Amino acid sequence: MAWGVVFLLAIAYLGLLLLLRLNESRLIYFPGSERRLIPPPAELQLPVRHATIRTDDGLKLGSWIIPAGADSTGYWMLICHGNAGNLSEFGRPDHYAGLRALGLSLLAFDYRGYGESEGAPSEAGLYRDADAAYQYLRDELRVRPERIIVFGHSLGSTVAVDLASRLPAAGLILEGALTSVIERGAELYPYIPVRWIGRSRFSSIDKISRVRIPKLFLHARADDVVPLAHGRRLFEAAPPPKTFVELRGGHGDAFEVEKVDPTGRVTVKTKLPKKDGGTDRAVTGSRRVFFDDWIDTPTYNRLDLAPGDVVPGPAIIEEFGSTVPVHPGFAVTVDAYGNLLLTKESAL
Repeated sequence: MAWGVVFLLAIAYLGLLLLLRLNESRLIYFPGSERRLIPPPAELQLPVRHATIRTDDGLKLGSWIIPAGADSTGYWMLICHGNAGNLSEFGRPDHYAGLRALGLSLLAFDYRGYGESEGAPSEAGLYRDADAAYQYLRDELRVRPERIIVFGHSLGSTVAVDLASRLPAAGLILEGALTSVIERGAELYPYIPVRWIGRSRFSSIDKISRVRIPKLFLHARADDVVPLAHGRRLFEAAPPPKTFVELRGGHGDAFEVEKVDPTGRVTVKTKLPKKDGGTDRAVTGSRRVFFDDWIDTPTYNRLDLAPGDVVPGPAIIEEFGSTVPVHPGFAVTVDAYGNLLLTKESAL
């Protein structure tokens, strides 16, 4: 009798494993029922242009082109969204508006099987779709690789890492990134041999070491879909240059809860040298990463500087709403009266 029960339980467990394997796609991809792209709210004033992108296996993908305004930086952001809904849903247009306000032009595309895109999603298919979107930027919009910033959120982070590990770009930004689908699946289903039955890997942890361009990792502390630990492990496995920023909010609303400059403005503690060689003093500033030259540019508040402090260039000093740039090769010294004196570094 006991052996019979064990046998039935074993059959039921194997049946469950088979069911999970056959329905793997339904556990990963959630394109939703909305196949039509919803126009962005009028108040966002997004100049959306619809474009059709063709993949190398003959599918047509829906996409939005959102050019920057008069304050354009000349950079384009290629957006790989998450696994739920199409590119026009879940507040994504608000995110686009925030990015465009920073002078970025955007290309947001839908994966196969999402929105107005043809086909059905798969791991290899999503990689192909990102390749096609990247090639559209290069061939149709004539954007040079050094002007392309790749952005990926959630599952889209794995697509972005794969793309950046193979093709040249200016930089990579990941938000709510996971190490791999397999690792996350094993955490969610500890009694299921996910590593054995899973076919989709989406393993960023195995590819991030090949991404040599500058990287910015954004992750919400309260993210309960992809825990912060995933982003941290991925960051630790990544080669420099790289920056990690913890955000407030959750997996899908961090960009609303805490406005983040995607060029990487982060509050840090910086040691400023004394001209007389005295003890260094920690000053609160910020580090801003620029995509054009990827220099870590310290930014200091004028009120935090004390007599004897030396601010070597490149740097920015903020004073009463205005900024004072300190160019490379120069330095600003704070004299005994609190005045800022610009000098050549060689004269110090």
